[in-house]
Amino acid sequence: MRLNLTTSVVTRIPPARKSGKWIFAWIPQIPPDTGFCRSRGVPAPYEEGRHQLNYDEAPLTPAVRRPAPQGRAPNRPLDQAFMTTTVSDPLPAPRLGTTEIAQQIASGQVSSREAVEACLHRIDQINPRLNAIAQPRGQQALRDADAADQQLASGGPVGPLHGVPITIKDCYELAGSQTTLGIPGYSHGPDATDSPLVKRLKAAGAVVLGKTNIPQGMLLHECENPVFGRTLHPDDDQRSPGGSSGGEAAAVAAGMSMLGLASDLGGSTRQPAHCCGLVGFKPTSGRLTIRGSQRSMPGLRALVIQPGPICRTTGDADLAMRVLLDPTAAPKQPDERPVAWPDYRQVDLAGLRIAYWTDNGVAPPCVAIARAVEQAAKRLTELGAEVIATPAPNPDEMMRTYFGLISADGLRSFGRLLQGREKTDQIARQVRLGKLPRGARAFLAPLLDLAGQPALAKLLRLSGPRSVDQYWQLTVAADAYKQQFWKTLDQAFGGRPVDAVLAPPHSLPALRHGSALHLLLEGSHCYLANLLDAPAGVVPAGRVTAEDERAELAKPHSRWAVEGRLRRQNALGSAGLPIGVQVMARPWRDDVALAVMNRLEQPLAS
Repeated sequence: MRLNLTTSVVTRIPPARKSGKWIFAWIPQIPPDTGFCRSRGVPAPYEEGRHQLNYDEAPLTPAVRRPAPQGRAPNRPLDQAFMTTTVSDPLPAPRLGTTEIAQQIASGQVSSREAVEACLHRIDQINPRLNAIAQPRGQQALRDADAADQQLASGGPVGPLHGVPITIKDCYELAGSQTTLGIPGYSHGPDATDSPLVKRLKAAGAVVLGKTNIPQGMLLHECENPVFGRTLHPDDDQRSPGGSSGGEAAAVAAGMSMLGLASDLGGSTRQPAHCCGLVGFKPTSGRLTIRGSQRSMPGLRALVIQPGPICRTTGDADLAMRVLLDPTAAPKQPDERPVAWPDYRQVDLAGLRIAYWTDNGVAPPCVAIARAVEQAAKRLTELGAEVIATPAPNPDEMMRTYFGLISADGLRSFGRLLQGREKTDQIARQVRLGKLPRGARAFLAPLLDLAGQPALAKLLRLSGPRSVDQYWQLTVAADAYKQQFWKTLDQAFGGRPVDAVLAPPHSLPALRHGSALHLLLEGSHCYLANLLDAPAGVVPAGRVTAEDERAELAKPHSRWAVEGRLRRQNALGSAGLPIGVQVMARPWRDDVALAVMNRLEQPLAS
């Protein structure tokens, strides 16, 4: 089947309003206080007569209506073992994690076909609204599930993910599917082979249901592109599931997948997990290969994108990491370091030294997230850890270095990928801002301050094209920051080495559609671990309460500054949204991060 990637749905999205003055054409526009999301709604096919995805592979443009499948609802034994229902969501949804369903399949309590059909039933019923799974492969998944069941019945080898339905982010090569990066015309046909990590997942027995949606080029904490359209949050259509692994988070949270293969360059695994009430884990940079993963900035090496799982529990994350690192599943790649994977269950929390903060000095968190971090710190103290509140070390240097490195080419490599191709409004503006020379930045930044956009003005000053000499200086500065960061925290413990850091994953819960570019600074809590090459993960920490929302709205928000208005708009109606807390450890101590996460996830989530 030949798939057409040139057809775009972005033309059905209402165009952004333009200012009459040329200078403000560079500035992202924001919608008015009312009708914020409706004025930038999802593409028309998703609002009027949404199509039903069949188990057959769907075309890459979601404009075609397909009949709902018949006779595929999960059976009653599977409902009892695998599924549950709620008043707000009467459809059966997974109540078990990846580890439990893998055990049930291996023991014969549930067949792989039943598990896969249950997820496909969810996809048929929910995905037309959420648009999380961009390239479903239902028929192939059913064939793979039948093969897994036959192998189990015949006494064949059973892998740790035998028969478990999973999904793959649309940046990893998957044989028979296309890797689009959300860019029209980027892919020239179905992938011929699987990426090394996908091979390892399949070798462990996983059944791939399809590929999930991403923001164009994977450069925003949102999830929209011209190829597949916009992905919605499972709990609130007016909000985004995050990004860039937003499709993965939405799929797992909505029960359409048991496990997602994500990636993280600036919180792209952790921020969506936080938004959707899931576990997201970024391992130490260099643990996992990025071969077979497409990137919008392939020449960037000072900041290393790292694959990782999105799932329901830390146990699931540990299982996924063991599979992804398994040297018997596929040959080791040149960009992987042969460092043994430690067992987080062997880590004793008693006596661990943990630093924490709620405000990173860049973007203060909302009331709910600050509360969650304080509760987590209290819980860790009760478990015997030595927990000390401390300021985040040198946040200005962290931001200068991170944004300097990620924008050093002026986003030219990304711009070349987009040249002559349709772009979303936010990405088009992001690329234009990235290309601005330093002289223009110095001129525009004060004007942005006057126009009520101080955060964007700050980003203009921090980012931009660098010469080779300036780039090398930034890499030296990054190495110096990594060393000084840990030394500063050690000093808070009298010179004894700190083991972990507890912090917010983001300043806000799930964002309203169209606001991610203006709220880049609110995502700064995620950027730190990428700059430090450190392992970091997010665990669910409950939900925003009505009291949290009232307290947030009672705080002074600048109605003059765009970011202040957006923060207030995001606070309105936020009660009930999931939130998380972030745990970071020293490089190569992934076990410490997972151990702390594991002891936090149940008390905080409840």
